[in-house]
Amino acid sequence: MVTEVNATHIINHLVQQFGVEQGEIEVMLPTFYKAILEYQNDLVTSIEGGGMEKIARTAHKLKGALLNLGLFTCAEFALSIEKSAHLGDADFNYEALADCLNTHLAGLREKI
Repeated sequence: MVTEVNATHIINHLVQQFGVEQGEIEVMLPTFYKAILEYQNDLVTSIEGGGMEKIARTAHKLKGALLNLGLFTCAEFALSIEKSAHLGDADFNYEALADCLNTHLAGLREKI
């Protein structure tokens, strides 16, 4: 079963990790969501024709943003893409993992 991103989880993570107040986080969430969706779109574009180095860089950037928000499962997907691209693994199914990320992050589009 696929779990979409949960705003409550993100808020709790940011409060615990960074000591930011919940009200401040709620104001910033749309900006965080936009950035993650932008990075995810960049990853798809890279997979479609950017070469392995660009895929690895883009996946790395997305992974960092996901980790900052406590989205560890999604970050694992990005890490797998990053590692495979660094290895130049042409047989790895980048599209399938990018689709998984898209499914997990689908709820963000409605929240911005």
